[in-house]
Amino acid sequence: MAGFCVAAVLLLAILTGVLLLAENLIGTVMHMPDSLDLNEILGDALTLAVGIEFVKMLVKHAPEAVVEVLLFAIAREIFRRIGAVWFSDRTFFIEASQ
Repeated sequence: MAGFCVAAVLLLAILTGVLLLAENLIGTVMHMPDSLDLNEILGDALTLAVGIEFVKMLVKHAPEAVVEVLLFAIAREIFRRIGAVWFSDRTFFIEASQ
């Protein structure tokens, strides 16, 4: 029962994060489109995905759920460490951070 309460509180926090992320994205696109940072937005979205997977893990109590949380967390960390990502004429570039 305690696991469900923790999951409910975390889910509420994640939903709040989704609303704040959407508000931030819409505000940036409307007022300052030149300062749009795709890396920051995608990093925040991956953080929310890790949170959702964590809630699923708390509810399911299955080994597969733990693996999913680890995969999302690793993907998020790799994305954060890579650095700059940009698109040019349908080509995807990645620049490693120093």
